[in-house]
Amino acid sequence: MSRTHRAAGAIALATALVAGLTACTQLAESSVSPSDCTPIAPTGGVSSAVATTGAFGGDADATFATPLRAASLDVAISGSGDGAPITQHGVFTASMRLFDATTGEALGGYAPLRTDRDGDVAPATLESVTATLPGLAAALECAQAGERVVAVMPATDLFGERGASGLDDPSATIVAVTDVQRVYASSASGVVLPPTDGMPAVVAAPSGRPGVTMPQQPAPSEQRSALRVRGFGDDIAAGDQLTLHVSVFSWTSKTELGSSWDPSNSVLQLVAEPEPSDDGLFGATSALIAQPVGSQVIVVVPPEQAGDFAGPVRINEGQGAIVLVIDVLAADPENAGA
Repeated sequence: MSRTHRAAGAIALATALVAGLTACTQLAESSVSPSDCTPIAPTGGVSSAVATTGAFGGDADATFATPLRAASLDVAISGSGDGAPITQHGVFTASMRLFDATTGEALGGYAPLRTDRDGDVAPATLESVTATLPGLAAALECAQAGERVVAVMPATDLFGERGASGLDDPSATIVAVTDVQRVYASSASGVVLPPTDGMPAVVAAPSGRPGVTMPQQPAPSEQRSALRVRGFGDDIAAGDQLTLHVSVFSWTSKTELGSSWDPSNSVLQLVAEPEPSDDGLFGATSALIAQPVGSQVIVVVPPEQAGDFAGPVRINEGQGAIVLVIDVLAADPENAGA
């Protein structure tokens, strides 16, 4: 089945807003119209011979005549896609199941592509999937939420040459059935505001990944924040579950200490706390309260606070103040599904 493209309402709204704005705007890579997203993987080949059953997001089984062989990646799409597409630096949740195309047997159960500490489905970045399952990443590029992607490919495509080297038969064909459950904004998207005196200056790469230039002055002695991009979404409330891209920098050394943008990492999901606390982000989620979803917020955390509360990177004693550049990709009300 060919991929169906639909313009997302949120993207249409953002486009309309941009047209009326006189200030500079920054749009996420994922703001591209689905019709303008060009899939890497071809469709209409051997993947069309695979029939699937099972409730979307709950289970997946596949039946096909065996042996099924593919010389290269081929995909078939079912379901009605909606919203933003998965782009090169996209963020999404998905569940999948693999099958041996020679025997038709399942290679394990139906499971989330990435899980949190409780074993529940968690967002992954397409770059992190590319690092481990490059063939699957290629199959999912341009997919939308609500689509079931059937991909048939050699094991060397799925795992990469290096990953497939440990298999009994690296040339074996694999069938991957993946349900794309949600696609998030890939980065901050909104109106770019003038720099704030005494705060780091941020410049974003086309992907959305930020870099910083530190001021030539001492760091603030208390937590301080500045809004760099004002998002188009609703305001964040205490208790919301936040989906965030975060880069951590040292004020003193002016170096990056860690980033969710690295392919070996992924986005964070944390609860917005009304006051600095052990929130998993050095107490900085408090700086996001009342900011619109889609915003990019710069937060300077003093060394005492960074030492008291845990964060996504380890802070060594004597590190000094740290700078967080936070892109708010989503905010879900407390107890709402991710």
